Amino acid sequence: MLLEAFSHWPKGFTADFLITSGGFVKGDLTSEVPTEKSRESDHKDFPALRQVAEKCLAQVLSARLQAAAKGKARYLTIGVDLSNADGTFGAELVAVVDLPSGRNLRWTGKSYPTSDEESYLWQFTDLESHCIHLAGYRVLVLGCHDLNMLSNRAWENMTDGGHRHERAASMRATA
Repeated sequence: MLLEAFSHWPKGFTADFLITSGGFVKGDLTSEVPTEKSRESDHKDFPALRQVAEKCLAQVLSARLQAAAKGKARYLTIGVDLSNADGTFGAELVAVVDLPSGRNLRWTGKSYPTSDEESYLWQFTDLESHCIHLAGYRVLVLGCHDLNMLSNRAWENMTDGGHRHERAASMRATA
């Protein structure tokens, strides 16, 4: 898909950022990956999740893709969704990639799942991981539903003092 997009790229246009959707790449989790989820998500589990996500990312970031992206886009975000075989545990991560070098600069992930996702999704509790300086910009990298932490409409529907309200308040302060 990305190769196709780059093959139709407008001549002479270089984008600072190319953003893919959440779940652009999917991967399978094995039983070795810890399964603390929802509000019990533990940041110590992240290295195991990242290791699986990095294998998925490596399948996308080929030399061919880097060559196709040359002069067209500087940074790429790729959504990587991971789940176990029975669908009882998952994680949604986002990689921020420097396209010219092919180097992954940052991992972040979904910090504010939908109500339905809360029961099975690992939550990224390091809110600072969403913030990065790139191309002279202060960038906020969000995973899918995370944008709702900054929505006034969603804010009005949160219960004061509830865990969703606290997470949103923390993100607003971080941003």
